[in-house]
Amino acid sequence: MPSLNWNKGDLVSYLEMYDEDVVLHGYGPEPIGKGFYAEMMESFPGSTVHLDELLEVDDRLIIRYTQARPHRGEFVGIEPTGRTVDMVGICMDRHADGHVVERYSVADMQTVFEQLGAWPAT
Repeated sequence: MPSLNWNKGDLVSYLEMYDEDVVLHGYGPEPIGKGFYAEMMESFPGSTVHLDELLEVDDRLIIRYTQARPHRGEFVGIEPTGRTVDMVGICMDRHADGHVVERYSVADMQTVFEQLGAWPAT
């Protein structure tokens, strides 16, 4: 299971689930490359993903997840705070030949920035 590879901090094994030409949508200006995941591991080493719900429809897998992230590296200009932030999100993956070829992602980034102290809490 790819989330186990992420939880172990094994970026190489985690990225094996993606097709070489994967198209990633969400989390910022497009195009987003697989390097996005390396940046996240550097900013939040030791983060863990919990798969809250999975739904498979044809060649799609919809994933609702919770991620706990200790902020130990610079993230979008925010110096490390040492705080652990919780993030919830949803991904929809399209699979072909055993790999993710396209992913749409959304996450509650406002709450992440609030937990980091970068935005006032609402």
